[in-house]
Amino acid sequence: ENVSSTEINLMRNLTKRKRDISAQDIKSNTRISKSTSSISGAQPKLKKLKRRTNLNIPTTTTITNNTAYKYYRQPIYLKRSPMILIQMLTNIINYNFKKKEEQICLYHRLDLLDKHYYLQVHQQLWQSYSDIGIQQHRWPDQLYTMAKTNDFQICRQYLDNHIIIIKKEIETCHIQLNNQAQSYPVTTLSLDQLDHYLREFVDCERKYLSMRNNKQLQKFIDNYHEKQLFETISAYHISSIDQNQYINRLMSIREKQATIYEELLMLEMRVLFQLQEYDQQYENEFLQLESHLLNSININGSSIYEQIQQHMNYQTNKLKQQVSMKIRSLRGILIKNHRRSSSAKNTVGVWPEPYLELLTNVFNCYEWKYLSFGPSCIRINQSAICPRHQQEIAIRKDHKSIYDKVRSHLNEHYFVPMTATILKQYSNQLLHDLNLSYFSPLSYNDQTLALKQAKKVVSIQRKIKKHHLILRVTDKGYNFYIGTEKEFDKKTQSFFQDTNAFIELKENPFNKIQDNVIHLLNQIRTKNFIFQWQYNKMMPNRIKCQLAHLYFNPKTHKDGIPVRPIENTINAPTTNISNYLDEIIRPIFDKECQNTTIIDGTSLIQALHQYMRKGLFKSTTLFCTFDIRNLYTMLPQEEALNVLLEFLHGHGYTKVKGIPLETIRLLASIVLKENVFVYGKKIYQQVLGG
Repeated sequence: ENVSSTEINLMRNLTKRKRDISAQDIKSNTRISKSTSSISGAQPKLKKLKRRTNLNIPTTTTITNNTAYKYYRQPIYLKRSPMILIQMLTNIINYNFKKKEEQICLYHRLDLLDKHYYLQVHQQLWQSYSDIGIQQHRWPDQLYTMAKTNDFQICRQYLDNHIIIIKKEIETCHIQLNNQAQSYPVTTLSLDQLDHYLREFVDCERKYLSMRNNKQLQKFIDNYHEKQLFETISAYHISSIDQNQYINRLMSIREKQATIYEELLMLEMRVLFQLQEYDQQYENEFLQLESHLLNSININGSSIYEQIQQHMNYQTNKLKQQVSMKIRSLRGILIKNHRRSSSAKNTVGVWPEPYLELLTNVFNCYEWKYLSFGPSCIRINQSAICPRHQQEIAIRKDHKSIYDKVRSHLNEHYFVPMTATILKQYSNQLLHDLNLSYFSPLSYNDQTLALKQAKKVVSIQRKIKKHHLILRVTDKGYNFYIGTEKEFDKKTQSFFQDTNAFIELKENPFNKIQDNVIHLLNQIRTKNFIFQWQYNKMMPNRIKCQLAHLYFNPKTHKDGIPVRPIENTINAPTTNISNYLDEIIRPIFDKECQNTTIIDGTSLIQALHQYMRKGLFKSTTLFCTFDIRNLYTMLPQEEALNVLLEFLHGHGYTKVKGIPLETIRLLASIVLKENVFVYGKKIYQQVLGG
C-alpha cells in the first residue's frame, strides 16, 4: 500500500524534580506523578527544563507493492521516540549528533537498515523453502495456503515471484541507502563506521528473526519426513495384514493418551495408571504388528516396522506440541485469575521472602518480589545505564586493579620485569576488552529491565529512609530482615548488656594500638624470634589501616530474634597478625583433632560409619546436641591463651614455623586485647572473649 510521507513531531516539555531525573518516563509527555515516598508538607519548587525545539523527522515512504511489508511488523525499538533512539545511538557510537540534519540522517538510515535486514532474512527463509521444495518436490503448507492451490508448478511460480519481489525491495533499499550516502552530512565520522555501528545495533535488536526462521524450516523438514514416511508405508500391499488399520488404531491410542496427558497437566491429577494402560495397548499393537511383519516371507518386515515406528514418533511429538501450546495459554489465564482472587492473599508460598518485623508492609508487590531475591541477587547491567563518564571511571579502576595484581604476581613469581613490553601489550589489550565489555550495546529488552530494576532499588532505599527502617542479612539464612531502627537498636543494646564484654572508650586509641603492634613486631624481630618475611607479613599497612567496624545480623531462626555481632576487621592494625597465626595454627588443629571434629553432614556420616564398624552403634545410642550462647564473648582472654599454648605443647610443638610458643602467646595476646571497634558514633573495646 502507498503511504505518503508523514512527519513525526517530537517535543518534550517536561518538568523534573532534582531528586531523580533518571526515573522519569521518557515516553510520557506529561509531568511525572509524585510517589508517596516523596510527598511532604512543603513541596520544593519544581525546576523547569528548557523548552526544546521541535524536531521534524519525515518518515520514508513505504515501498509500493511490498509483499514483505504486508506481514511486516515494526519492531518495538523503532516505535520509541526518535530522540530516544538518537540518544541511545549517541552513547553507542560515542559521537554527538547535534545538528538537525545529522539526526534526521541517522534516524532514516537506521530505518532503512532495519528494513534491509528484515528483507534479507525474509529472502533467506523463502529461498530455503525453494531449495528444499525443489529437491523434495514438496512445499510447506503455508505456501499452498498463500497460493490457494495444491499444484506443485503453480506454487513454485508463486514462490519464485515472491522471491523476485523481495529482491526488488532489497535493491530499492540499496538505492535509497546509496542516495542517502550522497548527502551524508557528518564530516568527522565516516559513513562506513556509522553503518557498522547501526548494523550491529539492528542485528542485536532483530536477531530473533533468524531463530524464528530456523524453527519454521525445521518444522517444514519434519512435516516433509512425516508425509514421506506415511506415503512409503501406504505403498506396501501386505495380504495378511492391513498396515493402515494398525496405524489408525495406533494413532487413536496416541490421541486418547494425549487427551489424558492434557488433563494431567491442566488439573494436576495422578492418572499414571491410565497412561500406562494405553502404553501397554500401544506396545501390544506394535508387538502384534512386528510379529506379523517379521513372519511375512514376501516383504522386508524389519524395514517396514522401523518406518512405521518413525512415523508414529512424528505423530506423537506433534500431539505433545499441540498439548503444550494449549497448556501455555491456559497457564497464563489461571495465573491472572489466581492473582485477582482473595485466596491468593492468604497463601503462604515457598519463596524465601524477607523476614518482616513490622505491623504493615510498606513495600508494593514489585518491590517485595525484588527483595525476595535475597542478598545473592545481582542487579543486571548496572554500569550500562550509568552516564558515560562514570563508566570511564569504572573502566580505569578495573584496569588499574587487574593490571597491578597481574604485574605484581608475574614479577614476584616469574621474575617478569615491571617495564616489560609484554606487560604494556597486556595493558592495552585489557583496556580494549574492558571498553568493549562496558560499551557494547544493550538490546531494548535488557535496557528496559535494567532501568526497571534500578527504579525499584531507588524506591526501596527511599522507603527505608522515610520510615526509618533497617535492612540486614539474616544470620544463617539467605534472605533479608526488615525492621525499625528503634527496635533493632534495642536488640543491640540488649546484647551489650547481656554479655558485659565491652567497655566504651572516651578517646580514639587507634594511634596507640598501631604503635603497640609495630613496637611488638620490632621487638621480637630484633631478638630474632621471627624471620624477616614473617615480620613483613604481619606488619600493618599504615596507609590503609583503620579501626574495625561492628555490625549485627539478626537471628530470625531463634525466639525473640537476637543479634549476632560481626566485626569488619579487614584493615584493623592486628588483622595481619591474626591472619598469619590462623594460617600456621589451624592446620595443626585440623590434623590433631580430625577424629573428634565434625564440621558438616558429610563428616558426621563418616564418623557414624566408623562408630558402627567398632560395634558401638546400638538401639540405645542417644544423639545429643547443645548450643553455647554468645561463645564469642564468654571465653576469658588469659585462659584462652593458656589453652592455646597447652594444646601446642601437648602435641609436641616448641616452635611453629620457627616461632617460639611464648612469642605466639604475645602475638595472640595483642590480637585479643587490642580488639577495638566502632559502632554507631561510639568506640568500644572487647575485654572478654574475642
